[in-house]
Amino acid sequence: MTDTAGMAAAPPPPSAPSDIGLAIAGIARQIRREDFGTGPLASVRRNAPGAVLGQPAFHRLTADLPEEWLRGDAPVRWATLVHAMAIGASLGETPPEKPAG
Repeated sequence: MTDTAGMAAAPPPPSAPSDIGLAIAGIARQIRREDFGTGPLASVRRNAPGAVLGQPAFHRLTADLPEEWLRGDAPVRWATLVHAMAIGASLGETPPEKPAG
């Protein structure tokens, strides 16, 4: 991609912040569903984010994320987020439908 001066322009961001907020809210809903299970929840709670990457529960939670959101070091960032969300979650809670803000 080049701009009018012939210099390389930065690529557009992969998505709007609201899209990321909706994805995070979706992961929160999955984590808190009773049918998510205590075993999968424990696997993403008790392991460090680097180890969470290898957990089937992490892949289940991030399966619907766009592929471009999982490039480079992004999986470690998502694993850190999933790990923190799992620590704060209780099964059977109903999170809000829309992200705050």
